[in-house]
Amino acid sequence: MHHPIVTLSNKITVVNFSSPHSFKFIDGSELPPCDEQTVKMLALEPIETEIKRYEVKWVDIEIQYRMTPEVKGELRKLAEMVEIDIILAPLVVLKAIEAEVGAPFNWSFYLPIRKKVRTGRVADRMTKVHYIDKFCV
Repeated sequence: MHHPIVTLSNKITVVNFSSPHSFKFIDGSELPPCDEQTVKMLALEPIETEIKRYEVKWVDIEIQYRMTPEVKGELRKLAEMVEIDIILAPLVVLKAIEAEVGAPFNWSFYLPIRKKVRTGRVADRMTKVHYIDKFCV
């Protein structure tokens, strides 16, 4: 799998975990998108629950995501790389990690991962540029 990496002007090294989109930062840096194979391999497993409603013309779905062994393994591999400061991942990945960390036996596995996984913090909604020193947990 290929994960694009960029070192920002403040010397923070960021890796794109699984996004098919690039990330632009306020310092002009750009983190390229992941390739199609990486995006597909690191997709979470969706768990959909249909919510019954009264007489609506659509189906309401409650969705949760479960991490696959490939996602867990790749997160662990990236977290152990000392040259990487931030693993930039989608919010659903962050939430899936949090759901799994709750079990005491998982804490030691997820601690290195949890220290590095973040989502981006957009500095400007119109241009979609991200901060270089603010990330969401």
